[in-house]
Amino acid sequence: MKLILALSIGLFSFTSRAWANPISDKFEVPAFENSHIQTGYTSETSLDPANIKVLVWNIYKAGKKSFAADFKKLASDRDVLMIQEAETNQDMMSVLDQFSGFQFDLGVSFITKKTGAATGTMIGSPVEKSNFAILRTKELEPIVLTPKAVTAATFPIKGMDTELLVINIHGLNMTENTDFVKQLLSCEKLIAAHKGPVIFAGDFNTSDIDKLNAMMSLSFRQGMYTVGFKNDRRRKSTFSRLLIDHTFIRGLKVLDADVPNVKGSDHKAMKMEFAVSE
Repeated sequence: MKLILALSIGLFSFTSRAWANPISDKFEVPAFENSHIQTGYTSETSLDPANIKVLVWNIYKAGKKSFAADFKKLASDRDVLMIQEAETNQDMMSVLDQFSGFQFDLGVSFITKKTGAATGTMIGSPVEKSNFAILRTKELEPIVLTPKAVTAATFPIKGMDTELLVINIHGLNMTENTDFVKQLLSCEKLIAAHKGPVIFAGDFNTSDIDKLNAMMSLSFRQGMYTVGFKNDRRRKSTFSRLLIDHTFIRGLKVLDADVPNVKGSDHKAMKMEFAVSE
């Protein structure tokens, strides 16, 4: 299945209409066809089915003092990086430039007018993707008037006909819960259509029980299960104390799952290793 050829075909036609920029003093939303930014070059052709190393992290736009050191420490040996609140600011880009043999694909949610920096979700890997897609919500966060972007990619697996699908989500936060469900359903279409292993992860912003239930219902329908962590330091909602960062998998077994105690963001990173299930 082709996830994307040009950023507006097939399954994704519902997201491809041109956006009239919302009226905002601080942010603008680019036309959908201009919402993909790619940097770097891949150095590998496939994933190792016996060990796939993954990092999932909301990096707070690289705004914390220790971000650069923490990101290099956590990400340098990973096969797949799933980053939320990635931003093309100088701090972030200077760190990415140090990752030789990695390619990074950003799905843009919005651009900050003052700096020109683009923000969204990013997938990085030394392995060449077979497909890449962006799903951007029509619904906007109130006040800031910005959408959320989901990025998705498939990666070849060495010695196997099947591929790994990864879906990197930053969930709608302050909108109606029905809008969050719409965002989930757009992701579920990809999961349902894919016959191989899947990782669905990110900052879901599951700050209330209705959102949490919607997310868990999707995982049940698609035969996925949630990854549990040793040293579980994942961020919780300030108001409900529910976890908002999650990882769901299908067709994989967990070799290791940890939440390192780093301070480079207001979220803790989910650091995992998987093997493809027989």
